[in-house]
Amino acid sequence: MGKTTIKQGQTWWDVGVELTGAWEAGVDLALALGASMTEPPPRTTVATQQTYNKPMERYCHAEGVSPATLNDNTGIHWQIFAPSFNTIFR
Repeated sequence: MGKTTIKQGQTWWDVGVELTGAWEAGVDLALALGASMTEPPPRTTVATQQTYNKPMERYCHAEGVSPATLNDNTGIHWQIFAPSFNTIFR
């Protein structure tokens, strides 16, 4: 439970982990904002009152966990959907 500002390079999953300690929160946040999970989230402030994983949430807040995997340069492709999927189902 809390509030955070979405940072450059974050995916919805990253935002969910930062805010609640659980990637599932990213899905719910995107749905609540009417956004697509396959697009980068807008740089805005989001909040949730729902608890997903309280121990992980406490850890993420205490340690300042703020993942940003969208601009990952490791060569590993984290995106689940190909661009053609995004074009058809946008």
